[in-house]
Amino acid sequence: AVRGALASDWTLSASLVTVTPPLAPTIVSAPSGSIANDSTATVTWSPNHPDGSAQEAAQVKVTYPGGSSTTFGVTTATSWTSSALTTNGTWTVQVRTKGLDPSYGEWSDAISWQVQTPPSVAITQPATDVDAMIDKAFADAVTECKNAQ
Repeated sequence: AVRGALASDWTLSASLVTVTPPLAPTIVSAPSGSIANDSTATVTWSPNHPDGSAQEAAQVKVTYPGGSSTTFGVTTATSWTSSALTTNGTWTVQVRTKGLDPSYGEWSDAISWQVQTPPSVAITQPATDVDAMIDKAFADAVTECKNAQ
């Protein structure tokens, strides 16, 4: 740099970061389709911080069947696991994060899945008499062999 008769070498200063609110994170894994009643759900996301800062906190908004919602706080983790989901219907999740900027960014796109009670099966046949079933199967096989000749 030159100023009047004075001259000096250039020097490199530290890099400068413009702190900005994060953009909406991307949900990278979540339940899809249907899951069984009484299961847990894990949602994982990728922060989207244009200023390059690390995620310092996140919020996960869960909308329950019926429309009410709760927002859960998460620190530096990039995933959240629910407690057992015991209400059947559509569950929806959105996530937002914050980094160096004190503001939370935009909410992610909503991800939804169904919680359903799995069907139950009651086997009423075959009969409990296994010997009778074996005798009938043997007799049927013998009959089939005779008819084939």
